[in-house]
Amino acid sequence: MSSRIWSHRSFLVTRPRGQGEKLADLLRSKGATVYHIPLIKVVSPTTWERLDGGLRWLSRLGGEELKVRAEARPISGRETAWFAWAIFTSRNAVDSFIRRRTELGIDLSAVRDNICFTAIGRKTAEAMEANGLKVDWVPQTFTSEGLIESFQKLACKNVKVLIVQAEEGRMEIRNWLTEAGAEVTVAPAYRVMPDAEGIEELRRLWKGKGVDTALFASPSAVESFVKGLEADGLLAKTREKTLWTAIGPVTAASLREFGLIPSMIAEKSTEEGVVEGLERYFARSD
Repeated sequence: MSSRIWSHRSFLVTRPRGQGEKLADLLRSKGATVYHIPLIKVVSPTTWERLDGGLRWLSRLGGEELKVRAEARPISGRETAWFAWAIFTSRNAVDSFIRRRTELGIDLSAVRDNICFTAIGRKTAEAMEANGLKVDWVPQTFTSEGLIESFQKLACKNVKVLIVQAEEGRMEIRNWLTEAGAEVTVAPAYRVMPDAEGIEELRRLWKGKGVDTALFASPSAVESFVKGLEADGLLAKTREKTLWTAIGPVTAASLREFGLIPSMIAEKSTEEGVVEGLERYFARSD
């Protein structure tokens, strides 16, 4: 797509500080005008109790404990079954897990082959690899539903599972695995809160001309956006003329809940995947 088509478009990137810069730079490289305004921020969980317990449990895995565990069948291509799983739902979950492991001085190197380290999404997998965590499995669909579909091919009875996620994260994976007989611990590793500074910047932008296209990567960002603008009618004036874009089906559902109909849903959560999706959308609509 020529830069001429991008050059008259403006974009809002709402990812947190330190996470939205690559997408913003990619869009700028196409010739677009980009406002990177973080609407949420990542902070420590209310308590570290469950994550600390999970880390200590992982560090002890081995020997006789594994011999008495379970009926897990191997994932395709692996001859031996895992008896324990550690599932990371986001890059933030990985970063917080690594920081806490370092603070506690816990070494997992001796037990890493006993654990199936699972990532939801390529970005999560990349964060794990960058921090020295092996990635055994990434479901083909980068959603909780995709992971559940993959788990249905396995026998999960008595398998111990640690899910590292946001404090306010969804519980579909836990619920399904529990029903399948797994022993599941959900370990909150972080909380997501509105970014007050970003919301004020957003309000200043919307009091002006707003943007042509607003990009959202999480339901939390959607909620912060709506609550930041709806009080004095700022959202209403652009509701129909803004192109609402979601990264993933869960974020798309959140947009719909607030009456913002997504025109484009990026199937891939990577920055390159988002830009490719936008290119296809604009090619069809222009």
